[in-house]
Amino acid sequence: MTEFKRTIIIKDKEHFNEAMKFSHENAKEKQSSLKDKICQLLLQGFDADELVLYKDSVPHSFKFELRRNGDRVYNGGIICHGQGVETFSIELSPKEGIYWSIDT
Repeated sequence: MTEFKRTIIIKDKEHFNEAMKFSHENAKEKQSSLKDKICQLLLQGFDADELVLYKDSVPHSFKFELRRNGDRVYNGGIICHGQGVETFSIELSPKEGIYWSIDT
């Protein structure tokens, strides 16, 4: 089994803590939580050694970059849906309630 190490860099810790609390209190399904989406990015990884999270304009959401040796290899957003606000994200199969998705 190959061991890998990835670092998470959180650019706005207050926003991150508020979003994690909101997710814990509101996500209906574990696989739709903010924590699960962060874990998905870390496991898929794209050979990255860093995951950088930035505050997004959508409440409780993030922009992200996966980096290898300081260079971006993948980017996108972890978007919170179901809040009744515009997410600027297209969904083919929207769900009921509060949930997060990875958008690229």
